[in-house]
Amino acid sequence: MLAIIEQREKWNELILKNSPKSGAFLQSWEWGEFQKSFGRSVFRFEDAGRMVQVIEHTLPLGKKYWYAPRAGVIPGAPEEAARRGVLFIRSEPVRAEDVLPGLVKTIDISAATSLVLDLTKSEEELLAEMHEKTRYNI
Repeated sequence: MLAIIEQREKWNELILKNSPKSGAFLQSWEWGEFQKSFGRSVFRFEDAGRMVQVIEHTLPLGKKYWYAPRAGVIPGAPEEAARRGVLFIRSEPVRAEDVLPGLVKTIDISAATSLVLDLTKSEEELLAEMHEKTRYNI
């Protein structure tokens, strides 16, 4: 059964426990709050241990769609979207098992991979930890 999660700690715990490392921050509570600062609605759903955060985007003529960055669509979400008048859900699943049958793959909006850097380190320390070719490209 699809449930709405409204507790920050519970949500982030579920995300850290169940999401792939690449792009998990795009499903974090904090990313959703950042999206809200632009006036977007954010919904966080969980169903049988699977979760997705969707960001509602407005289209012309008052239409809207949901975007799930670096996450798949969970069972129950399409019905909830239809109930809320959402035209479609755009998702970017990282894992093959997160793709529901019958969905069509399109190009991704978000980067295919992401990396979290410790910004408390100096520029020299960060560069020293990078591959030589990466340093060269910078």
